[in-house]
Amino acid sequence: MAAADQRGLTGVWLLYNKEERLVQVVYFADRIVPQDPFIPDFASLGSLEFATPLGSSLNPPAEWTKTLDRTQWVLTVWFPFVLGDHGQPALWPNSPPLPEAYAGDGVCEVSRGETNLTAPADCGPLCGNGVCDLGEDNQKCPGDCRLP
Repeated sequence: MAAADQRGLTGVWLLYNKEERLVQVVYFADRIVPQDPFIPDFASLGSLEFATPLGSSLNPPAEWTKTLDRTQWVLTVWFPFVLGDHGQPALWPNSPPLPEAYAGDGVCEVSRGETNLTAPADCGPLCGNGVCDLGEDNQKCPGDCRLP
């Protein structure tokens, strides 16, 4: 946490998969230059990519083997869907120029203002009521239908 704080990171996750014996350090940084709506933020991505990986500050056991070190853009920051999807909408930090959600994309997002009237191709007549109705699934109406 101290190393993450010194770097000014905005979030750090330490994940562990017992079955596969995998440990993952995932971290996020804010932009280092102002957002330009027409150019991806290569400066911020490059800053993360060429920095010493945060995991190198850990002291892992000798039997642990580093298998992957990847830096990439987060194209979407999803906030958890709540029943009826009346929570915060997803953020699209690299849009434009990369595409973001829109009416007609096949997903009904009530929190983004989509309804059967504003986005009929996305929202069935009952999508957003907090109940997984006939014809709805967790792809089309994630605020109503949960993963099994």
